[in-house]
Amino acid sequence: MSFPSNLLSRTIASPRATRFFFDRVVPLYRWLTNNPMWLGSLQEMSRHFPPSTSQLRLLDVGCGHGNSTRQFLELRSDVEAFGIDFSAGMLTTAKRMTEGSPQDRVHWLQGDITRLPMPDNSIDAITGHSVYYMLADQAGFLGECLRVLRPGGRLILLDPAQRNFPLDVLRTQHAIRVKLAVLSWHTVSLMHQRFTLEEMARRLEAAGFARVLSENAVEGYGVLSRGEKPYAEDQSTIERVQQIANTEATTSDLTSIPAINVPEITRGRNLFLLVKQTPNKPAWALKPDESIRWDAATMRSSSGVRCLLAFTSLPKAVEFMQSAVLANHLAGINKVAKFEKSVAPSWVIDMLLNPTLAALNAAGWQDQQEMFTVDPAAAVTGDE
Repeated sequence: MSFPSNLLSRTIASPRATRFFFDRVVPLYRWLTNNPMWLGSLQEMSRHFPPSTSQLRLLDVGCGHGNSTRQFLELRSDVEAFGIDFSAGMLTTAKRMTEGSPQDRVHWLQGDITRLPMPDNSIDAITGHSVYYMLADQAGFLGECLRVLRPGGRLILLDPAQRNFPLDVLRTQHAIRVKLAVLSWHTVSLMHQRFTLEEMARRLEAAGFARVLSENAVEGYGVLSRGEKPYAEDQSTIERVQQIANTEATTSDLTSIPAINVPEITRGRNLFLLVKQTPNKPAWALKPDESIRWDAATMRSSSGVRCLLAFTSLPKAVEFMQSAVLANHLAGINKVAKFEKSVAPSWVIDMLLNPTLAALNAAGWQDQQEMFTVDPAAAVTGDE
């Protein structure tokens, strides 16, 4: 009896059968996955995106009808997304659902995710929600991810957890759509694979990923795993930061920009400021009656113009901060603060975007320890 049973299981789980299935269940699949638990899992995946330039290049593998890709675009306005899937039916729906969206932010590709149509070292992050566990060539997929990720880029996967069949979801207060989605997910996984935290961590480490993390997700019904493409072993931390920062445009003419104009002229979603926090302690160490103050670094030109130093990516801000510390500039700066660029118009000060310390010194700009106070409550928090 085991031979016919195993043959049937292999046939149902084959790539050809999987493609046939997904080409024909687009409306049902879209309905099932459009629920708060599933959307919340995508938000959790996005928390693991790596620091990048002002435009984060994301490859969403097995994107299906595009719900996951579109959600990442909504969560992060700095994302340029590539959604790839082997199902023509799913991609037709994905393209239709993004009609009218900015076409420079999303691209749809049909293809085999074990042979990714991307150049080496070209992608910041790869996401795969409910994809890895269905692949026949899992090792080939992980190898392709390492190839196309740039050093420091991250693979972020979410797959069903190895556990008893989740009938307990029926006793929860979740909506019927959530319950059906969880039950369907684990029913399909019976024909493929489910994973423990330890197994996913071992697989990513064995494939060559660094800084591997594996944690429970989707209320314990899934496993979120993350691995990072290693940098060259002989690179220092400063060199690693510079490698990413150098792909971002740098202000060469040191032209000051009114803060009110910043949201219109910069790409990406965020601005990063170099801040002196007082008191210099983490939030958990603050006493109940203590509050924090943030003073952001400024510099003054030889003609007396005072400008706030602002950066469109974390690597750019860290690169400047490293060079400033080594040159004994900006004493007291102890934090890189992140703000959505929509906050900038509330700052009544001109800015320099992505300057280098060398260019400022050559043009006669001076660090006179003048600071510009910003509101910590307006900052972006909660990133990984």
